[in-house]
Amino acid sequence: MFIYGRDVAYLIKKQFSFDKLYYSLLSIFVLYLFLGLILSFFNSTIKNFYLITIFIYLFITLLYSLKYKRFFLVFPGLILTHIHYGIGFLYGLITKEK
Repeated sequence: MFIYGRDVAYLIKKQFSFDKLYYSLLSIFVLYLFLGLILSFFNSTIKNFYLITIFIYLFITLLYSLKYKRFFLVFPGLILTHIHYGIGFLYGLITKEK
């Protein structure tokens, strides 16, 4: 997923259009995970909002995972897929295509 996210970012940099902005949602999510974690140490309101939104994300992901027989594999796999895609997309935006 990292390579897929990276390549999508390369393509978006070549041919930007507003209808492709939804590809960047998971990269925004990854930035929120890391920046929210850091900022939550400094402000209790940010901490509460951060924890509530992470809980909602985990709850929705768990509900989706329960559809499958091996939900205990799907649940962490889905979360890791989101994170890897988001990191790959950010990497693709920052670096040049080789």
